[in-house]
Amino acid sequence: MKFLPTAAFVLAALTCSSLTHAGDFYIQGQVGVTEFEFDDDDDMFTAVALGWAGSKNFAIEAAYHDYGKYFRTGTDDQAEPDFKLTHEIYSVVLAGIGKMNVTESFYLTGKIGIDFWGMDLLTERQSSATSHDDSGSDIFMGFGLIYDLSKLSNFTNGVAISFEYQMHDFDKIDADVWTGGISYTF
Repeated sequence: MKFLPTAAFVLAALTCSSLTHAGDFYIQGQVGVTEFEFDDDDDMFTAVALGWAGSKNFAIEAAYHDYGKYFRTGTDDQAEPDFKLTHEIYSVVLAGIGKMNVTESFYLTGKIGIDFWGMDLLTERQSSATSHDDSGSDIFMGFGLIYDLSKLSNFTNGVAISFEYQMHDFDKIDADVWTGGISYTF
């Protein structure tokens, strides 16, 4: 597991050295909903990303994602039958994005990347509570739509809105994420 963060850092460093020569950088904010597999309640998803569009059809992105909290309740064979598990999940992400023009301002996107995730776990029983952390890395993917607002006016030059669906797996906890975002290219 220690190899993956090191490899990601080396890849990012090599990529950043070539980024200063060509392309457009962008910053993006996203807000949405996280749907966890075993949780009936949806939670709020937030993200901030910095990316580089190497061409009209390809971009590289680094981001921080906060998936919210995942709750699970149940019983076990111990003396205290009821428990509640709370998972707070977040990740640092490296991703490649492919874009395909549908019109001059409208794009379809596909994304594949790696989540370097962390999870804060809290187990609550009737008379006690324990906590610990977990971390790992997993592949994720997604697809979406981008609408470039630059053609509307000078005020919106470099601004785009996006809608995206992503599929994540955090140590066998599946999460579907639906987002809306806004980005600015500089």
